[in-house]
Amino acid sequence: MAWMKLFVMFLFVTLIFTTNTQAFDAYLVAAQWPPAVCRSSNACQNPIRGHSFTVHGVWPTPPKSSSLVKFKSNDIPDDQKAALNRIWPDLKGGNNEKFWEHEWDNHGVFSGLSQVEYFWKCLQLWKIGNVDGRLANAGIVTSNTPILINNTCRPKATAKELYWST
Repeated sequence: MAWMKLFVMFLFVTLIFTTNTQAFDAYLVAAQWPPAVCRSSNACQNPIRGHSFTVHGVWPTPPKSSSLVKFKSNDIPDDQKAALNRIWPDLKGGNNEKFWEHEWDNHGVFSGLSQVEYFWKCLQLWKIGNVDGRLANAGIVTSNTPILINNTCRPKATAKELYWST
């Protein structure tokens, strides 16, 4: 079933990038598929580009040491904030900055980078990873058009839900 592929992709789509930073060995870039996340939450906030993967997290692996510097929303430059709002939305709570704070406080502090450098690195890795482009090149295309399975729409389908199409 197409929606099952979607769910499996949500659970397992991750990209690993090596780095020259001494604090850890690699970044784990976790992607999330908004319709799969939103299917499990009544208060879900679908992003503007709801038919594209978004960032769930960027995690230095293995974490070795922490900078212990707390997240400061005011330190995020406006252009960086605009880019993060596009690709790294808080789907469940709708508060992007709170989500970024969680990711910084639990993962970014292990990167050996400043907060601003960490989020620029995240944006750079997301662009390099190009999840939607790689899937499209493999013939997997995301869409906001419902598909029919056995000549019927998936039960409980709503206009807000998005599905894989081929």
